[in-house]
Amino acid sequence: MLSEDILSKVRHNESRLGSNSAKKRKIKPFKGTEANECTNFYITPENTVKDLGQRLIDGHYIFIEGLRQSGKTTSIIATANYVQRKSNDNEFPVPNLEIYVVTFSVGLDINNGKNAFWKSVCKIFRARNRKQFSFDDTKECTADIFLSFFERGKSPPISFIIDEFSNLFGKNSAIIEEFVNTLQFLKNRLAYCVHSFALVGVGQFPIQTELTSSSIIIPAFFNEEEIEMLLSEYRNQYGLKLDIKRIAEDIFERTKGYKGFVGACCKAIETEVMVNENELLYDHWMRYSSTRLIKFIKELGTYRSIFRAIKQLSSKQTDIVGMVLRYGSYSYKCDYDDNELYQLFAEGIVISRTTNEIYIELECSSPILRSIMLSMIYGPEFDITSPPQAKDEIDVRWLLENTIENLAIQHIFVQQALNVDGNPSEYAFQAEFATVLKYLLSNVYPALQYRVIVEAKERDVNANKKNFDEHLVRANYYNNLHGCSMYMINLCTTNNKLTDNFGSEYPEVTLVHIIYDISKGMADIIYEDCRKSLTIKRSAWKV
Repeated sequence: MLSEDILSKVRHNESRLGSNSAKKRKIKPFKGTEANECTNFYITPENTVKDLGQRLIDGHYIFIEGLRQSGKTTSIIATANYVQRKSNDNEFPVPNLEIYVVTFSVGLDINNGKNAFWKSVCKIFRARNRKQFSFDDTKECTADIFLSFFERGKSPPISFIIDEFSNLFGKNSAIIEEFVNTLQFLKNRLAYCVHSFALVGVGQFPIQTELTSSSIIIPAFFNEEEIEMLLSEYRNQYGLKLDIKRIAEDIFERTKGYKGFVGACCKAIETEVMVNENELLYDHWMRYSSTRLIKFIKELGTYRSIFRAIKQLSSKQTDIVGMVLRYGSYSYKCDYDDNELYQLFAEGIVISRTTNEIYIELECSSPILRSIMLSMIYGPEFDITSPPQAKDEIDVRWLLENTIENLAIQHIFVQQALNVDGNPSEYAFQAEFATVLKYLLSNVYPALQYRVIVEAKERDVNANKKNFDEHLVRANYYNNLHGCSMYMINLCTTNNKLTDNFGSEYPEVTLVHIIYDISKGMADIIYEDCRKSLTIKRSAWKV
């Protein structure tokens, strides 16, 4: 069982610190929303806080590693407040230790040269203490300016924590190396007053270095009991009625206890679901979580890091994530030295099990993360080279040809979408065709209101004349049923004798043959009166 004080929030506010002895300067704790008692309820990571705090007090240089949205910021802010309170109360052997938390999430400029980088870093530190980290930002800024902040004798011992340090990763390698070397200088306690520091990031440290003497991995998950405790604290604080057990069970099922998403669910309850309410039943929560929760989480500023990370994935990483999203899990040939795979672990992809010595099973860390990623997938970028001249009447041939040109046809021929006999699925084509056709109709003909009805007949393996005639009969039936212009599309990958048939016995049906040449990325579209060659504009689905 967890002790009662695990449920307590970080309550080390300015007034409490200011009530101590006035003989020495008191440093205000970091006031981030993740550890602000007025806006957050959370399980204080007691063991993590004490471990981190002790390492900082002992003079360690730490790299704190964790998954994205795994509670790293919450832990370091709680640690900073814990250490500063103990220091202010003279409970630690390091006299007058001052601790600062800065973040590289905003304000960091690494794309415009070293002067811009160092100026941005110095400004980030100056925002925490204008007197301690004072400099003239109208002049050129170098690493020496940053080092001057920490010259021995200028201030009491300092510990600092840099959150979102991994925003440097994968950027300008020369700047990263210079910054790491500068931090290495700060470890010289004869010249500088830096007692310890911690760098917080996602993924592995970007370069080989002896800068940090130890590393800590922040646990990324709550258990179901801890989620119940979160909800209980919220209920007791405001005297509300909540179906705690069942709601906690659902939150755990959606998030698998992933801290960031648990916190987002709790924030949704507090700021949306419970507005002007004093009771939350399970059914009410289920209605909200099934319809609005994903949208709420995506709009939270703290989750933009997920979106940024997804957009920066390599092609190999995108392929892996795509397979995980498509099938829920993906069997991957294991290479534990594969840095790209390691980066995916940091972004919320986890190993669910090891199938054998060669393959591992990958999946999303939580169902809600998979849902968010799926909601961020958008279709092919349509390329309309020559818009139709008239917008008040549909040019059917133009519409059909642009639909065929913009089909992401490669998705129909991927191994996982094929029928059991290895041939393309008619339903895959139907879905892709309808998606592109609807897009073109709504965007090119916005003033017209049309319903798109797509009928995919079972794939005809034999493709004989008898079966072909049955398709024509069916098309004619739909023409009479809906009272519309009926086009029957015969999609094939090889030319055959049926492409000479244009259904003259059913004049109400316009028969069009399309012959794909996948290897060349071309298609021939054959009307009764003409034949045209089209280039298939490859466009991959993007995350």
